[in-house]
Amino acid sequence: MRVILLLMICLFQAEAWAKHELESLKFVSSHFAGISELKEQDGVLVQQGLGVDIVHELARRLEIKIDIEILPFKRALVSMQHKKYDAIFGVYKKTDRLVYLDFLDVAFYEDSYIFYSQVSSKLHWDGNMSQYPKDATIGWITGWSYFDGLYAIKDKIKKVMVSNLEANIRMLEKGRVDFAVGPIRDINPLIAKLGLKNKFKMVSSGHGKTGNYIAFAKGRNLELQKKVANELALILKTPWYQQRLKHYKLADL
Repeated sequence: MRVILLLMICLFQAEAWAKHELESLKFVSSHFAGISELKEQDGVLVQQGLGVDIVHELARRLEIKIDIEILPFKRALVSMQHKKYDAIFGVYKKTDRLVYLDFLDVAFYEDSYIFYSQVSSKLHWDGNMSQYPKDATIGWITGWSYFDGLYAIKDKIKKVMVSNLEANIRMLEKGRVDFAVGPIRDINPLIAKLGLKNKFKMVSSGHGKTGNYIAFAKGRNLELQKKVANELALILKTPWYQQRLKHYKLADL
């Protein structure tokens, strides 16, 4: 009888431990302006951004433990392919990613894209993707997906591969590409920071409306996925969310 009782206690403890483990999530993201960044405060690197705040708010509401790591984007995606993290945030929903990611139904933010050229550029283009200038070169960041209209013609345009957005902007500054393109929340602050606003002109804006999502490793934490999805939908309707958009200057982009 004592043996049976001990077995029951062990099973109960094992079940409780499994539940405890389920209520802990490891998130990964990358360096996305206004979404997930590392900023120095009082000599310490601090994670901040709309996505970071939302993940923390989800943790508070659902009473779960979270851990966030910010990595280079390509490495973050590879880590998710190997299920080194439970979930990723700030990622676009693309067909090839559906193989290893379960995307939540609702995006927590939508990007709009903008194209820049040098002020002296003689290229004329009205922003119609079907009439993109066939000889125009564009900086293309390794691992980025961009918006659907641009992604659809990626194999038909002249791309110059670069490692990150700053490298893209520098290529445009030096005249090595005709266009640089990026999310408005990302590219505009960086151009201003680099002191290049007077060097460039906007060619076309308002492209994309591409969602930033939370996505889980395929098949992992299915019950918790549902809870996170339901809670996120509620968060997006709150004044708190609107305040966070304004805080990170994302409200009217």
